[in-house]
Amino acid sequence: MGAGESKVSTALAVVAFVGLAAGAIYKLCASGASDSNKKTTKAPGRDGFIPRHDFEQNPNFRGLRKGN
Repeated sequence: MGAGESKVSTALAVVAFVGLAAGAIYKLCASGASDSNKKTTKAPGRDGFIPRHDFEQNPNFRGLRKGN
């Protein structure tokens, strides 16, 4: 293996690492932004919160609102 091939393989490794790091950072930022925009509601019978959409779509919890 010559000096030129070593430089090329090192450059490819650096480019791959930078690409993976950028992708990981983007995924972390993108998932955090979408989660923070979701409405949540108190989880019935548990401590904590669940996404409101999941709660409303669950047939076990239909009719629990006041007035229904």
